Amino acid sequence: MTHEDTKVTAPRCPFDRGSIGEAFDPLAGPQSEELHAVLRAARAEFPVFFSPALNLWVVTRYDDMLTVVNDRDRFTSNGVLDAIAEFPPEVEAILAEGVPHDTAVLTSVEGQTLERLRSSVSRALTPKSVAALEPRMREIADRYIDGFIDDGQVDIFRELAYPLPLRVILDYLGIPEADEPQIAHWAADWMELQFSMPSKARQLECARSIVAHHRYLRTFIAERRARPRDDFTSRLIAAIDAGEAEISDDELVLLLGITFTGAAHESMSSAISAILLQLLRDRKWWEEACADPSLVPDIVEEVLRFDGPGGFFREVVDDTELGGVTIPRGARVMFYPPSVNRDETRFEDPDRFDPHRRDKSRHLSFSHGPHFCLGASFARAELRVVTAALVERIPSLRLPEQDFVYFPSVPMRRLDRLMVEWDVASPIA
Repeated sequence: MTHEDTKVTAPRCPFDRGSIGEAFDPLAGPQSEELHAVLRAARAEFPVFFSPALNLWVVTRYDDMLTVVNDRDRFTSNGVLDAIAEFPPEVEAILAEGVPHDTAVLTSVEGQTLERLRSSVSRALTPKSVAALEPRMREIADRYIDGFIDDGQVDIFRELAYPLPLRVILDYLGIPEADEPQIAHWAADWMELQFSMPSKARQLECARSIVAHHRYLRTFIAERRARPRDDFTSRLIAAIDAGEAEISDDELVLLLGITFTGAAHESMSSAISAILLQLLRDRKWWEEACADPSLVPDIVEEVLRFDGPGGFFREVVDDTELGGVTIPRGARVMFYPPSVNRDETRFEDPDRFDPHRRDKSRHLSFSHGPHFCLGASFARAELRVVTAALVERIPSLRLPEQDFVYFPSVPMRRLDRLMVEWDVASPIA
């Protein structure tokens, strides 16, 4: 069965399966409310549909997502970080100069390789090291806030939500602050090449960036092996060299370059801006947080449910039935937390933002099962610290009138700009 074969007319739904697939295109729109309207209709009538623009199947319901992440015989993570579009030979040739081929990446492997990598990373990414980082997270947040607090207005995405998570991650890895602007450029180019559809000229530029980034990381790893410090990279290298962890230098390059400075950075940028948007859009939540900062952890968890970052990919091992359709062998599937976390069968009144709700922690924004995000505690700590810093330091924060535009990316849903304003205290004469 193909997606054309399943086209039907549903009396309760303004879409058919084909038009749902056409309407769902994160690269071109819709943006926010429109996207959720499409996903709501899909959950009701066509919970698994084909997107011709993205050449993949989209899973929109909670239970179907659990099936995909837990049934590793039918759905595999192998190759899930492959780009959404094929590269021309010239781009492949550049990537071959410096990007490790057939090297395991934490999010795109299965079985013993997955267990080996997760066990190795866990040796260095410990709860103790994350807890110890929280004061440093606050110091970094305060420094960014200091940079604009006297201005009264700022694009807080560009001045805090985007740069801060990268600074926190690089600080944890031990990468020098002076190298941050270059790494930010490289990381953005990786995201664009993998998950957007840039022109051939931009693909060539992005490929050169990725090769340069990987060469930088090889040098950095060699330096940390020769002169270890108190950081994640040094701890992991020490565990590797002591035989307590098993991860190659090629795998370490991809761990630092893709998992941390690529995907994790983008996810945190998305979540910080989503927190601010939801709290300030209905300002009663902002005011409640200012009056009672103990609400911040609940706010973080509810935003992860209500407007968390985008999707995860799997590949179908053999022809399989899911959500009333047959997905062919080799097809790519994206399960989409922005939809499954609003599944009406799992969450009461799911389109209502409410930090006091009791079912919020059931969200799947960190995935589930064997691929549950190893950095979930790190992410939650960072989001709590940043939100608390803003609540404490800028209680008059509010949204001016503006259009909310989302960056064109398939897996990551994040704002491309978020203007905020606040009252600036008059200087004392």
